[in-house]
Amino acid sequence: MNAEIVAVGTELLLGQIANTNAQWISKRLASLGIPVYRHTVIGDNLERVVDAFTAAQYRSDLIIVTGGLGPTEDDMTRDAARSVLGQDLVEDAESMEKIQQFYTNNQKVMTENNRKQSLVLTGAKVLQNDEGMAPGQIVEKEGKVWVFLPGVPSEMKMLVQERVIPYFRETYTLKSEIASEMMRFIGIGESALEDELSDLISQQTNPTIAPLAGEGEVALRLTATGESDHEARTKIGSLKEI
Repeated sequence: MNAEIVAVGTELLLGQIANTNAQWISKRLASLGIPVYRHTVIGDNLERVVDAFTAAQYRSDLIIVTGGLGPTEDDMTRDAARSVLGQDLVEDAESMEKIQQFYTNNQKVMTENNRKQSLVLTGAKVLQNDEGMAPGQIVEKEGKVWVFLPGVPSEMKMLVQERVIPYFRETYTLKSEIASEMMRFIGIGESALEDELSDLISQQTNPTIAPLAGEGEVALRLTATGESDHEARTKIGSLKEI
């Protein structure tokens, strides 16, 4: 299983906020042994979101989408998912009750557009959101797994840790974990370091070796896969000793 993380939000493309959600999710998927092949960022435009979802479903096994689940007109993730997956949107009663209760408890009037936050795809596994209003969703269709999550980091993290990861562990056979460590070097260039290690790099399988240039230093990223984190890190340790 390989994964793609799609972040929806024009604010990301404008540089107003950083896409920290994708970074955080990638680390959690690595702990499950699920490699992330792509990070995609798309603005709040229905046609472009549909295009991004369509491309993702052809090249990735697991597509995790963050953002675009709010109550306003520019929150388009649900409509794009409906278009690409061909599934209707229905109101989730538990989510709607929670939204109404929030406004009642805070003595506020709920505007009608908030009902949008309770909409889920038919047949989806609904992930109740303890940190906000819009629920997450998991949809499995034609061999692909889709996970839709709010873009607010606190809500996204809660859903991944308490809903998504337990679901993955219960549903799929996850036999490996991915570990990665950095080795840092000063006084040698990236090309020279790669030349020194050319034999190792050309024969790499597991672990893999990747040189990275930085400010005043060069680093080697060592990445290994194992049935446990301990096994993966043992492989990295053995490589360091060569």
